[in-house]
Amino acid sequence: PLAHVGSDDQSLGGYAAFRFQPQPFAQPFNFFQVAIRSDGDGDGEGDREGGGSIHGCWRVHPRCNAFLSGSLGDLASADSLELNACYAHRHLQCGVSSQPLHGCQPATAYIAVGGASVKAAAQCTLDLTRPEADPRYSLGVTFQPHPTSATGGSNGNGNGSRLSTSFQLHDFETLDISVYQRMVVKRRVKNPFERDHVVGISNVIDAGVSVSTDIRPGHEQRQHKQRQEM
Repeated sequence: PLAHVGSDDQSLGGYAAFRFQPQPFAQPFNFFQVAIRSDGDGDGEGDREGGGSIHGCWRVHPRCNAFLSGSLGDLASADSLELNACYAHRHLQCGVSSQPLHGCQPATAYIAVGGASVKAAAQCTLDLTRPEADPRYSLGVTFQPHPTSATGGSNGNGNGSRLSTSFQLHDFETLDISVYQRMVVKRRVKNPFERDHVVGISNVIDAGVSVSTDIRPGHEQRQHKQRQEM
């Protein structure tokens, strides 16, 4: 069992997490954790609100990357109960997630495939309390070329940058196009939070732009009609 206890600054708030792992080194994915917190009111006086959460995960078999997990994000609300099942492989991940005690009982199924350069994912969300309702879909593709001298990749000393381009389609109505670049510069500066023999920190700069557009048929005509009415 592992325990982690901490405290916030002057608000007198604190938190504690207790985790049990039967085999922390051989099976690090199998655990059960209970966390509690106490939030201060900002001046260190008066009543404090508290809360807690429960998380757990279990690997079905040591030789199979199938996992079952569950969480209760707020002990005071059964609606926050979430149950998950997933399978992970080198180039594939799929799973289902559900909130059985939530008011609308949402359930989500997803699948993701890809390699180092290209990744694609699809997700479908259903409302189990309304079988007649249309499901919600989300599709996405991300392209990230291998780091080379032409794309500004790593030069061997930890420095470099990578450019990513992604396309996301929501409910076959909205298309999002994003371009994102991460730049990393490694510096020989002592990090006080690392061990004595560790020298060097990395400065990371993220920059990107995202554009969203409505692709439903007749969308331009509707916009033109709205402008005329205004």
